[in-house]
Amino acid sequence: MRTRKWILTAALVLAAAPALAAGDAGGEMDTNGRGGGALLREQFEAKRAALFQEADADRNGMLTPSEFARLDELLERHRIEFRFRRLDANGDGSVSIEEFTAARPPWRRGGRHQPPCLGQ
Repeated sequence: MRTRKWILTAALVLAAAPALAAGDAGGEMDTNGRGGGALLREQFEAKRAALFQEADADRNGMLTPSEFARLDELLERHRIEFRFRRLDANGDGSVSIEEFTAARPPWRRGGRHQPPCLGQ
């Protein structure tokens, strides 16, 4: 069970990496979250450390289960913000139906996901 938790934790961190990278890029990313320049490793690490510190309510350098849940919420918020910026092609702060439908789903980007079965 303990190994399973570590694997899940590692998976969450890896899944959140793009969202963290887009969070505060110091001008290295454009408004859509696309690479306009190389995101420096130090910036990524600083953002990740800041999120950890924000979740660490008692400031002891370790996360309790409830603090870890908060970290998970913060990572999810950043992931959603990253995805929104990618969809908002014209950078106006809203996503139109045209922008939404123009976005390529994961299976069209060469990802491993298959298209969902509609009507089930």
